[in-house]
Amino acid sequence: MTFFLLAAYPPWNISPIEVTKPVKKVELFVLDTGPGGCGPVKMGFLIDLEPGWHIYWANSGDAGLAPSVRWTLPPGFKAGSLLHPVPRKSVQEDIVSFEHDGPVLLTCDITPPTSARPPATWEASAVLEWMACRESCITGETAIRSVFPPDAAALEKAGSLLKTFAPRFPRPLSEAGLSVDTAHATITGAEWLVEMVLSGPRAPEADDFLPYPLDDFVIAHSRITCRDGRIVLPLTPSRGPGAPPPHAYVDLAAEKEISLGRGKVLSLGLNVYNLFNSQRPVSFIKEDTELFGQVWGRQLPRWLQFKLTFRF
Repeated sequence: MTFFLLAAYPPWNISPIEVTKPVKKVELFVLDTGPGGCGPVKMGFLIDLEPGWHIYWANSGDAGLAPSVRWTLPPGFKAGSLLHPVPRKSVQEDIVSFEHDGPVLLTCDITPPTSARPPATWEASAVLEWMACRESCITGETAIRSVFPPDAAALEKAGSLLKTFAPRFPRPLSEAGLSVDTAHATITGAEWLVEMVLSGPRAPEADDFLPYPLDDFVIAHSRITCRDGRIVLPLTPSRGPGAPPPHAYVDLAAEKEISLGRGKVLSLGLNVYNLFNSQRPVSFIKEDTELFGQVWGRQLPRWLQFKLTFRF
């Protein structure tokens, strides 16, 4: 028989975190049936969260993971990207993340095949993959399905959802009387500074800029500026010349067994995680662990673990 005693000590104050299911409910609605049943059908995920928890925008920022979907659709149907409402910007020191509190509606256009008339009735099944965070982060997935065409009750609720959430989605610049007058990039060493100048009567009112994710670039979110109609976006290539050096870390482990006679053994162990770590000490930095097809860092950058084992 073997007993284990484990203790872990991160370098900050320890407080108990209630283990819960942060995503209370996910529903999938047909929000817009499309023109004559032949055009794109707008579907929406209504996500309800426990109080205090949040999920992430399409660009999660310096921490977190944006939701993604695995669809099962009829042959020839295609799903577009998830569309998000405008997120809440969270800043802790120089760590910036873009978050949604619940409830939140994410939409997606489903396009029927153009080669043949789509079936009168069909089903869409989806698995929504999410990361929800409070003091710590939990990943999970929720399976959901919907049928087309929706019944009268579902259409009525979908109309109510659109009325509530539509104002929260981003609108084209032109609706605010704005346009991008000029845009250019200045490259200094490994950094790119992209500068965009807005034109229009309301250009001086723009006070923040939330970028969508950019392939092959790391965005310095804490250094983005938007003042007097001028936006400056700092970027660093994530691969190729000028890319940051590879991530490195060092762990240390030691274990000692003590024989107590008559087949009894006492084992003492000490693990030191991230004795050296080149990454920033925050949760889920995009560095070294594979998750949902993306790469993430360790949640606890530096911590100790003591182990006591008694075998008899």
